[in-house]
Amino acid sequence: MHESPAKLYDSTNPDWVPSLKLGYDTSSTQKATERYVRVAERNSRKRPAPTNSDGDSDSDHGFVGTPVQTELTAKEVLLLQEEVVSLKKEKADLLERAERIEKDLRDEHSKYFNLMSKKVESLKREIKDLSLNEDSFKGNNSKVLFYTALSTWSLLDVLFEYVKPNLK
Repeated sequence: MHESPAKLYDSTNPDWVPSLKLGYDTSSTQKATERYVRVAERNSRKRPAPTNSDGDSDSDHGFVGTPVQTELTAKEVLLLQEEVVSLKKEKADLLERAERIEKDLRDEHSKYFNLMSKKVESLKREIKDLSLNEDSFKGNNSKVLFYTALSTWSLLDVLFEYVKPNLK
């Protein structure tokens, strides 16, 4: 029917079946040829067949298939899926570990803050004890005795009130 032989898997091509006298009439061959032309036209309108660098069709059997989205085999895809599952598990483990570390850091920060607060209070008391002002002498008879040789705060206070009018 055509000048070139049919491709191996092009079953709609009327030349695909060997032309032996198998008892069919020629009108069905004409119908088959028309059907083949219609199918070929439809396929060419849908999507042109991919070609290689020589300009020939990549397909040895004339099928116009869907384009391949990946070069991966099914086994490689399964390996990638396993890797994704493994990575998700690793991510969950890392998140859990990060939460534990964050909690430990908060606890340590709290302990350190409490320790430093106590240290600050201790230093404030020490400053008060070492300072030489009226408030530091009130109620501290040992300090009054050490610095003034007077036995009590009340005696120092009476002396200060007596001298105060003469101070400028």
